[in-house]
Amino acid sequence: MDLLLSEELWFPTAAAIALIAVAGLILRYRAKGIGKATTLVCGLNLFYGIVIGILGIGHLLAISIKMAVGTLPASTSRWFIFPLGFALAVPAWWLVASVKGLCNRKRPAWYRAIALNTWLGALLLPLAGPLAVPAAVNAILLWWKRPS
Repeated sequence: MDLLLSEELWFPTAAAIALIAVAGLILRYRAKGIGKATTLVCGLNLFYGIVIGILGIGHLLAISIKMAVGTLPASTSRWFIFPLGFALAVPAWWLVASVKGLCNRKRPAWYRAIALNTWLGALLLPLAGPLAVPAAVNAILLWWKRPS
């Protein structure tokens, strides 16, 4: 139980899983002859989506466990922090699902990824500022390298 509630465990685990996924993406799409810039954009969005998606799920799991056990502080607004997990996890996994379209340079996937990165960045900026920086970088790169 303490392992699931350990905040120090979630981020390194999410980053390791994301790194493995990005390595697989690079191997797959570099063999197909996809350009370096497109591979970079796809890898960054895949990494960020997986990390934030896992952290969002971890947030939901931790809040659920603390509510069930009764250790969630009474001062915590359950009506805010529980939907926050969904507001992070759903767009993050949607971003992960958009990566194939990014790699194939499909225009709707690029604009969807820009919107999802903007949403995640705007949501995370007041809550966890440094976690919003990759969203801004992704959105800028997506806009700069968008298909014509």
